[in-house]
Amino acid sequence: GFGKAAQIALSNIIENQIHMTSLTDQLWNSIKLEIPEVERLGRPDHRLPNTLGLTFNGVGGNDLLMALDMEGIAVSTGSACSSGSLGPSQVLIAMGLPEEKIESSLRISLGWNNSSDEMNRTVRTLKTLVSHMRMSQASERSFQ
Repeated sequence: GFGKAAQIALSNIIENQIHMTSLTDQLWNSIKLEIPEVERLGRPDHRLPNTLGLTFNGVGGNDLLMALDMEGIAVSTGSACSSGSLGPSQVLIAMGLPEEKIESSLRISLGWNNSSDEMNRTVRTLKTLVSHMRMSQASERSFQ
């Protein structure tokens, strides 16, 4: 009884990890194709299967977080260790990232119940928001 339950639980964990890895890879591959000047944070070969850290050149991470939230897409800035902190992520600082990359970073965490369609919607929304924010930044600089 208990041994079979443990076997089923392990199988579910492995299936969920494979599913989340696949979605995270889909998300990253689509983002890098659709959005210029985006960088993946960390090492792709040493990562959690459900987490994608990104930095978007010329876009404030907090601004992007709020805009995505208004679209019903929940993300975080910085690292999980710094959630709720007002200061910059100590993990991203320890990784040697410059301040502008830390300030433009997002962390996207997926769950076992996320779908491929949600990844596609996230990419479309990110592409639109990042484009608008960069154009707005460029307009502000031209007026200065």
